[in-house]
Amino acid sequence: MLTFFIRLVVIGLALAMPVHADELAVAATDLCEKVKSCAIEEMGSQQLTAEQRDMMQPMIETMCESVHEKIAQVTPSHPNYKPAIACMRSMQRLTCRMMQDPQQMTTPECQDYEDLLRESEPQS
Repeated sequence: MLTFFIRLVVIGLALAMPVHADELAVAATDLCEKVKSCAIEEMGSQQLTAEQRDMMQPMIETMCESVHEKIAQVTPSHPNYKPAIACMRSMQRLTCRMMQDPQQMTTPECQDYEDLLRESEPQS
């Protein structure tokens, strides 16, 4: 389940990639912190050994760093900038339980953003 949360953060940040590091960075940080707390909560409810927890903890602690690296070059003038922020903020409003359910995890704002990304993909 922890890998699901990590994938969620990476997906959320990958959504922002085609789109600067101010308001977007704040939204990404807030979402990352939410996902981290959900991952820690999920770890607490699992029957994990101390070794498994020790192995997962560094992954949880460093996932936000990789998120920030991915959005560092995104500028506020990009047309997808605001939709990316809206998507991340909508995901922040989800409960941890909702984030675990792929059907509840997709918010209307994120669906709109994904549609924008698909429309802007080069056609082959």
